[in-house]
Amino acid sequence: MAKNRRIPFGYQMINGEITTHPREVYAVSKIFAEYLKGRSMLDISKDLQAEGIPYHPCEDSTWNKNMIKRILENEKYLGTEVYPQIISPDIFHRANNKKLKKATNICIVPDELKEIRNMTICAECRKRLFRNQNGTWTCKSYHCGAFEFKATDQMILSAVLNMLNSAIANPSLLDGEIKMRVYTP
Repeated sequence: MAKNRRIPFGYQMINGEITTHPREVYAVSKIFAEYLKGRSMLDISKDLQAEGIPYHPCEDSTWNKNMIKRILENEKYLGTEVYPQIISPDIFHRANNKKLKKATNICIVPDELKEIRNMTICAECRKRLFRNQNGTWTCKSYHCGAFEFKATDQMILSAVLNMLNSAIANPSLLDGEIKMRVYTP
């Protein structure tokens, strides 16, 4: 069973005192520098794996983007009473502001689609559709190749409005067992 690190990556305990670990300090600095250059967390993790820098010295651990994210967010790299400084405050704040901007840009969904987004499903695999940054909807299921085209926000809204208008025009559609229908443009 894998052990969790007790001391953050980049540090080591020597004679009861926490000091920096040279090879890990190099990796921490590289993570911040590469992220600020625009590299993705996944690409950075692949680079570190290729360089043979282990995340945990006592085990064979594989780098992943979550490890990179934890390092980017760890304020201990700014220095505390216990941990020596590895990253300057300027670099730390720039990297975290960039991460925050990327996260908020990806998650912006128009108000009129917020209620709908969890109910849109793929006609082929019946899994949830995902909205891309450019306003198109796709199925991200590994085994599904259902979309020859990408549904747009307008297509989704039109489909919902058509169904609502049908229910208003014919309320008996709402009685009895509800059967899901597939919308085809």
